[in-house]
Formats: sequence, C-alpha cells, structure tokens
Amino acid sequence: MTDLKTALLGIFPELPHCPPNNRYGSIAELYEQYCEKLEGTRVTDRCGNRICFLAENFPHLVKLEFFNRKQNAWVEAIAGPTMEHLKNKRLDESRHRIVQTSRARTLLWIPDVLTGSDTIHDHRFKPEMDIYVRRYKRDKNSDPLKLVLVETRKTGEMVIKTSFWTNEQYLKRCAVMPAKHPPFK
Repeated sequence: MTDLKTALLGIFPELPHCPPNNRYGSIAELYEQYCEKLEGTRVTDRCGNRICFLAENFPHLVKLEFFNRKQNAWVEAIAGPTMEHLKNKRLDESRHRIVQTSRARTLLWIPDVLTGSDTIHDHRFKPEMDIYVRRYKRDKNSDPLKLVLVETRKTGEMVIKTSFWTNEQYLKRCAVMPAKHPPFK
C-alpha cells in the first residue's frame, strides 16, 4: 500500500523548481545573451508547433522603457530604433530601463515554458495569441504561473511576444477555458 504523499503525487504532481535566474550586468549584455541563445531559434512545443524568437520582440520581452525628454516621462521603448541602437552597440543605457526585472531574469526560461507547458489556452481578447502556462514551485507570496504569449501571424508563423509571472485570476480573466490543449502529464 502506498503512503498518502505518494498517492497525492500521482494525482497532483509536485511542481518543478524554477530554473536558475539569468544574470546580466547591462541591457546590452542581456541583449547579447538573447542573440546568442534565443534569437532566430525555433522551439517545438508539446503539440509539435514550431515557435520562433525574433530580435524585434526583445524590447517587449524584457519590458524595456525609454526616457522621452519631450514628454519628460518613461515610455515603452519602440522596437525599431531600440533594436538599431542595440545592434550597433550605441544604446544609451542612462535613458533605457527594464521595468520588470523578473522578465529579464527569466528570459532564458521561455523555451522551458514552451516545451514543458502545463496547459495552452486561446487568449480571450486577442484571437491571434495563445497563452502557454507553466506552474512553478515558488515562495508563498509569489505568483506561481509563468506565462508566455505566442502570436500566430497571418503567414502561420508562430512568434514569441512576451512572458511574465502572474496568478490564477489573470489566467481566468484572459484565457479561454477550458484549455485549448488539456493539461499535459
């Protein structure tokens, strides 16, 4: 006879621990890591879909902002000029910042979320988007869901758009239930 813990693990498998956090010293260094490890690569999800990482999505993936002197405010960085400055190694880091550092620390986890997703949902408000969900074991007060939003373009190409931590409430509000693909075991 199995003990209760073993029986429960058969029903509710233990959540995986988070992969190691990505370390970086600057936005330029983080972009170099992205180029080296992810840009232009394709990851195959659990359903056999091939999903691409593009350079143009880097600013949104890390939630990069730019200080606009005319508005005297921080605004979302525009991919075109930002990517040009990053590629030419001329990004003024004093006028750029990463708003949610957790996005940068977990940037290299995205393939793990795609290949090990617990569920995949259609996005309720953006029909071109799919929501990939991976639950991780985290501190009690931390959001347990790592989401990756993937856009299917008119050409059929699937592209990573963004990734962030969230909770069940966000998922219930933005994801079509039940899951597009049932929970994977």
